[in-house]
Amino acid sequence: MKTFFIRGLIFIAFGYAFLFFFYNYFLTGHDDEKYLIKKYLKNKDKIAAIAIGTSHIWGLNFKSIGLEGIALGVGGRDLTECKYILKFLLDQKNNSVKKVFISIGYFSLYQDNYSPDGTVSDTRAFMYNNIPSWKMVSHDYKNYILGKFLPFIQSDHWRIIAIKFFKKLHFKFMNINTPEEHFKDTVIEGHSKMIPLKEVEARVESQHQIHKRALKNNDYYTKAHSLEVLKEIISMLKKDNIELILFTPPYYYKYTELYNKEYIDEMKSEMKHIVDRYGVKYLDFSLDPEFIYNPNYFEDSDHINLEASKRLGEKIHSVL
Repeated sequence: MKTFFIRGLIFIAFGYAFLFFFYNYFLTGHDDEKYLIKKYLKNKDKIAAIAIGTSHIWGLNFKSIGLEGIALGVGGRDLTECKYILKFLLDQKNNSVKKVFISIGYFSLYQDNYSPDGTVSDTRAFMYNNIPSWKMVSHDYKNYILGKFLPFIQSDHWRIIAIKFFKKLHFKFMNINTPEEHFKDTVIEGHSKMIPLKEVEARVESQHQIHKRALKNNDYYTKAHSLEVLKEIISMLKKDNIELILFTPPYYYKYTELYNKEYIDEMKSEMKHIVDRYGVKYLDFSLDPEFIYNPNYFEDSDHINLEASKRLGEKIHSVL
């Protein structure tokens, strides 16, 4: 009986180890971020800047800014996740980071992927998959377990397993590239000559829902929590003599016109308070006339393209 019990424990241990190994190897959620994390760990002694946050961070073009940097943007990323990832990266020995950029959108202070009505499905779970750390955000058991042990939450999971399997067998007809093979830049390369109004309206409404859910769940708790996390990030970076730069990219003018003005004013008021109290920089290009009226500078309502990012990088370089 005792031998049977011991064998059972050994079997379970090996089973979890097997699952964890193949999970990290095959899971496809935000594979571009996983690739960039590996790139950072390999070149941490050369990288001077990290950009992190929502997909709006893709508007940063480090080549134009004149920095050796890496941008880690995921749609819907909240500030708690930014802090978790930054702490992991900056705890690495021999890192050379001197500047950190964090994207701040109109909705950022109300983005909370831990809440029961989390605004982005699986975002935090994939964060745990992409970061090779066993640490967990406080009490975040559900997302942590999903992120570390359950690859099956990703609908595209088995398709990518097949692609990687056949590529290893050198089946050249499998012409779908993995992230390591196709990844070039986080900045979007396309552009739109006209951004449909319905598309802008849908985008704004989806982000209004973030505010509405947060306010419905627990009044202003989400905002208070986000601001507290931001203060913790500021303290963490100051301790390591790293400069923090908060960043809002240009938005197509109709996006701002349709957005709830109270939400915008509230966000900018909080950023002014942060700047005045803690001395961090806040670069706000959301109303920059050089960009916001030119649809050829945008991929969609709130993401600039590669051409615009190069020009924006030159402007950022001039003020840093």
